[in-house]
Amino acid sequence: MGRISRPRFAHSQRVAQLALLLYDGLQDAQLLRPQAARESSDLAPREVLQAAALMQGAGKVKDAENYQKISHRMIRSLPRLSVAVHVN
Repeated sequence: MGRISRPRFAHSQRVAQLALLLYDGLQDAQLLRPQAARESSDLAPREVLQAAALMQGAGKVKDAENYQKISHRMIRSLPRLSVAVHVN
């Protein structure tokens, strides 16, 4: 407990990769407003999406049935993100 297993993190990396592919496709199709998400944040929307996708399963480390709620609480308790997260 307390450690993220490789398969779980690999899943989060795949979720992030797919989320970014969707985001980039929507942006290429000009279906996103470029500055809409930046009005209240200094972070780029793509970076926020990537960070959220990577952290979406954080509550699973506690092996809880309702890991989504635990993930939400864990993420909300973090200080505001100020650096970009990159997945290759």
